[in-house]
Amino acid sequence: MHGYAETEVFAPCVVKARQVIESGGIGRVVWVRSRESHSGPHSPHFWDVEKTGGGAMNDLGCHCIEAARYFYGKEDKVVEVMAWGANLVHHKKTKGEDNALLALKFSSGGIAHCELSWTTKGGLDLRNEIHGSDGSIFTDVTRGTPIHMFTSRSGGYVIEKADTDLGWTRPLPEEAFAYGYQAEMRHFVECVRDGTTPRETYEDGWVVNLVLDAGYRSMRSGRWVRIKY
Repeated sequence: MHGYAETEVFAPCVVKARQVIESGGIGRVVWVRSRESHSGPHSPHFWDVEKTGGGAMNDLGCHCIEAARYFYGKEDKVVEVMAWGANLVHHKKTKGEDNALLALKFSSGGIAHCELSWTTKGGLDLRNEIHGSDGSIFTDVTRGTPIHMFTSRSGGYVIEKADTDLGWTRPLPEEAFAYGYQAEMRHFVECVRDGTTPRETYEDGWVVNLVLDAGYRSMRSGRWVRIKY
């Protein structure tokens, strides 16, 4: 048994978006925009490209790539990749890119672009846009929360990667639920219990890494890179 624990595609709003797509609500998917950004990782090893193999794209790109595959449907393969990356802020912390843009071409002719950043202030920014031939869907887990507040003193924990806990903040209720962690863990536990194949498998993780590897080749060459499966 094998699985790929990609939280993004278990987030309730992302699952709902996929259900609308499957029902034909927005027609044929033609464009996806996926963004994941924050002010930088907590763990020191993420900053060391000798250990990780890359910067912000390597850290955050996996989530956006799999979100795009999920929205398009996995039978619609990523065929080409173009990427840009640069170290714009964290020159002393890392030799890797702290900002990146990754574009994916799908076999259907559709496009997706993934925005990855370690320089966004204000906490984790996690958004998706899915544009179809007959409509659009927008998800915003972290900036569209149902509670906004202003505090002159610390009000406690706000959100993952929050840079401040006072002033104007947007706390995220039930963070683990909203991100998809609870649904993800439940799914894999049920698969183990029932002896069934998870909907995210080792193959999905392998494909994501193929796309990331191609992205770094593109970043170096400045050209579109074909995916070799």
